[in-house]
Amino acid sequence: MKNYYLITFLTLFILSISMSIASEELGQEIFKQYRQGAYFQAIDLLDNLEKDPSSRSTAWYWKAICYQKLQDHKEANRFFAQTVTSGNYPKEVYYQYGQSLFADNKLDEARKYFTKAWQAGIKPGHSLFYLAYAHQLEKEFKDSMRYYRQLSELKNLDSNIKQAANFQLGEVYLAVAEEHSKNQKKNVTKMVIPQMQRALECDPTSVLAREIRKRIEEIQVKYGLSSFGAAKPYLLFFNQNFAYDNNVTLTPDQTTNTTATEQASPVTKSELFGKYTFNIGNKIKTTPELRVNFDKYWETSEPAIYSNDELFLGAAIRNLYQNSFLGEGSAFLLDYEYNYAKRDYLMIKQLEYYGKSQTLILGESLQLFSSGPSIFKGKYQKYTSYSSANDSSTWTVNLTQFLKFNQKRLLLVILDYSANDARNNTNDSASWLLRSDYFIPEFFSNTTLQAGLMLILLDTKLQKSTRGVEKKVNPLVKLTKNLSHNMDLGLQYDYTKNISKDKNQYDYDKHVVTLNFKLQF
Repeated sequence: MKNYYLITFLTLFILSISMSIASEELGQEIFKQYRQGAYFQAIDLLDNLEKDPSSRSTAWYWKAICYQKLQDHKEANRFFAQTVTSGNYPKEVYYQYGQSLFADNKLDEARKYFTKAWQAGIKPGHSLFYLAYAHQLEKEFKDSMRYYRQLSELKNLDSNIKQAANFQLGEVYLAVAEEHSKNQKKNVTKMVIPQMQRALECDPTSVLAREIRKRIEEIQVKYGLSSFGAAKPYLLFFNQNFAYDNNVTLTPDQTTNTTATEQASPVTKSELFGKYTFNIGNKIKTTPELRVNFDKYWETSEPAIYSNDELFLGAAIRNLYQNSFLGEGSAFLLDYEYNYAKRDYLMIKQLEYYGKSQTLILGESLQLFSSGPSIFKGKYQKYTSYSSANDSSTWTVNLTQFLKFNQKRLLLVILDYSANDARNNTNDSASWLLRSDYFIPEFFSNTTLQAGLMLILLDTKLQKSTRGVEKKVNPLVKLTKNLSHNMDLGLQYDYTKNISKDKNQYDYDKHVVTLNFKLQF
């Protein structure tokens, strides 16, 4: 259909030029530049066409199309407006003008032209979807629901539009439910989840279906739902990283004495993770977890590097109690974690017991902002090393904030303070961490972009006279390509700069490039 409209427009365009000027050469040249994507050159030629009064409205119309292709929506809107005012234009301008106004966030005007396009039979499915979505963005939910329902009743509707409309209708139901403090959970159960399921059934194998499944699970977790149609209670995945680290660091567990080797190495990191959630009534969830990690450094000629080879075993039990503290959607968290590690710290190419830890976590998840939950946690960890001199205990307070934006974009912000009390007092430390990650789904072709930045201030306590307060800066960027509903491929770049008063031992920078493969069952 898109190609049909393009061919029709271009044919009418050339014919209109041919009737209004002596030669077809200008029209053919404009057509050529447009087809090649040379929109600026096409606009320059259209300036000449605009001088002819009989072709002026045609020139305005095609200038608008060119500026729209260049995503200069203000200029596109100006020429669309002139075209409509002239009274000489094809009806397709309604939909195109509506799109340009929508992109420029002029939603009231956009709705006017999408309505005209719909009434004229120009791309009725797409026009109705934009009309409904514009009302949704302006929180005019009653009108939005009306148009989404009309859209779903259209015959021969494109399956992608139908699925998107049903999904957004579910989001509207959710927004309406959350506007009222009473019966939120009941309304979500009866209206929101079934509507999301209907959207999923339109095409369970589509790219959008994956997002719908995640959204259903998010809503069910938030409201503690375990009704029919809920997401599967288990998660099992295998994660494999292939990395190149240009400056391998030595990181003794639970100490701040991280030093750089100034040596490079390929690294593989393998992870197997599984969990299962048990629902106890409607308010309590208990989730046992198991994790196995194996890190291998392949530069085997340098003992300082391969001493980082490690086998890590982790177990946890996480408990969530749904409550109404400060409104619905709150939850009390109680977690216990046990970790066990073996490492080649003797540099004999053999893993030996290295240390274990136990951690108790108390927290509360609150819905302070409509854009996402706020999670507060307090942690106490007891670490036991192969050498009692490295034993320690750590107190941590943590805030995690989720901020969701339009188009499913997400900003994750973490603020953390930790105080480490080591048996060897020279290893005592305190640290402040600030981290933010911004996620853009569908950055291009089933690919998510993640851009992150982590900042750490480390108070080295008794070592402050030689090391000072160390600063660590760690930006990263990652692209994750969804290969199928259960398979992802990622490419990540990390840069780390540690700034220390001790320039010889603790001041360093490093680059790590990682190829990641994830398989989820």
